Amino acid sequence: PTYGSSGVQTEAMIMARYLVAHGIPPTALLLESKALHTFHNALYTKQLLIKHEIRNLTILTHDWHMQRSLWCFELAWCDDSSFRFQTE
Repeated sequence: PTYGSSGVQTEAMIMARYLVAHGIPPTALLLESKALHTFHNALYTKQLLIKHEIRNLTILTHDWHMQRSLWCFELAWCDDSSFRFQTE
């Protein structure tokens, strides 16, 4: 979480505000706001995707963090062979 003048704001909240300011409709966003580190983010995101029957995922992160993110998401999904991760 990030602490600011308005209290605690998760990275998801900050990114959502940025995306909405740049034309993405709020209804197009599904936020995971419970995780405190990357692996929990992968686990909680998995729960959200299953609940909402979503099979496509875009991971948005810094280039220096992408490898760790992919590793955590692949580990979280290792028991589900129907979900595949692809990088470019």
